[in-house]
Amino acid sequence: MKYQRIAVCLLALTTFAVSARSDRAPLGHRWFYLNANHHGRDTTRIDADIAVLKRAAACGYNGVVFEDVDLGLLDRMPATYVPNVQRFVAAAARAGVEIVPQVAVPYGERVLRHDPNLAEGLRVDGALFVVHGNRLDLQPDRPRLAGGAAHVFPHRAYRITATSPVRVTDPSGHPLAYPGSEARDVLFNSRDNRQVRIEGEGAAIEEAGPVNILRRAGTPLELKTTDGRLLEEDRDYLRVTDPAIEAVRETARYKAAHAAPEIRLGPESRLREGDHVRASWYHAALVNQEGMDQAFACLSEPDLYRIWQRQIEDVERIFHPRGYLIGHDELRAANSCKACADLHRTAGDAVADSARRATALIRQVNPGATIYAWSDMFDPYENAVARYYLVEGSLAGGWNGIDRSVEILNWSDDIRTARWFKSRGHAQAVAGFYDGEGPKTSDWLPRVQSAAPVTGVMYTTWKSDYTQLEPFAATLWGSGGVRR
Repeated sequence: MKYQRIAVCLLALTTFAVSARSDRAPLGHRWFYLNANHHGRDTTRIDADIAVLKRAAACGYNGVVFEDVDLGLLDRMPATYVPNVQRFVAAAARAGVEIVPQVAVPYGERVLRHDPNLAEGLRVDGALFVVHGNRLDLQPDRPRLAGGAAHVFPHRAYRITATSPVRVTDPSGHPLAYPGSEARDVLFNSRDNRQVRIEGEGAAIEEAGPVNILRRAGTPLELKTTDGRLLEEDRDYLRVTDPAIEAVRETARYKAAHAAPEIRLGPESRLREGDHVRASWYHAALVNQEGMDQAFACLSEPDLYRIWQRQIEDVERIFHPRGYLIGHDELRAANSCKACADLHRTAGDAVADSARRATALIRQVNPGATIYAWSDMFDPYENAVARYYLVEGSLAGGWNGIDRSVEILNWSDDIRTARWFKSRGHAQAVAGFYDGEGPKTSDWLPRVQSAAPVTGVMYTTWKSDYTQLEPFAATLWGSGGVRR
């Protein structure tokens, strides 16, 4: 999820803990982050979560951000799932720990298992095919590599194979693909580039067909003859889908590099042997994160918000929470498909609209709920910038989608970030990151508190490491008592 995040380790602040503790404003939010993905299916795993909850309550924690992708897939859950989660809810109530569930996450299986074609897509324009028998065969461009560079056609899909890990960038050095660190078979989109740079021993590059083709109205497939005549699907050619995309409904996993599906002629096709056809389509924009090829939902598709609405209604019924966390973080592909282009807006505008709609959906079911947001996609000093991963255009302005009532969970150690959210009227808590990384500075929290009010802190582990839960509490609010 957030494995590339700037590390913020509050545990090492012991150098100032004793002297500064008495001078600090009370920490209203003393939270921890619980990754409970798939735990509700298993009684023993929920029991383990309840044990962590009790440990946390015993040393003064009063809130937990609850993350479980299965909350978006209740129609697929066993009958025991909701009762198991409700046991955790009851345990939290007895312990006096508030649960803040995460909802409205614009990536991952909680959305894309419902429809994997909702993934954000990258455009392919004018790939050349020729009729051979009853199918259309790609006539691939095979660029020659010279000095680590290759000339390519803009907006085409290419595949690189090599005997060592592959890296492909545009001429400025910005990556065009984000495969796993050891990947030797990489698919990428040339975007608007005519030249790319490639690293990898023995690398060879060849144009690819409709791998991971997306089939929705906002990602149209068009086949045209050389004289510009638009061909008809289900007449001139049979419907084109990629089985690997459809498999995501069950596997929850996209696959970046694999064989392209065939394009076969229809029984009433007007195409003849040797005819040339130009094909344009959109394929899923994927970023590998910790060994998984991650897709990101298109923020312009109405179906995304219909899915979110059902999920938020389900979460409200199970938790009746006082607060919700919206999941807009590390959105690494956006604003590149036709559905987005037709709206003529920036990537930042798309994020702002999505955040605005997410908060409105929450307020429909729980008007009094406090809404929280991760900091990064609304922070001009972190991810709300231009040239972020595969995002088309700048993410600046995304912050306009969250009003002042939205509280920020700030995981940046840049003092400008704290000042930025203060200037926009947001309350903010520090999401201290502990997964083995060292501290940035020994006076980080006091500096933030001197720049902006801090409503609390959160023990934030992405790796479910709760070994430091008690030392974290002892350092920040004292093991002998809790300042309220």
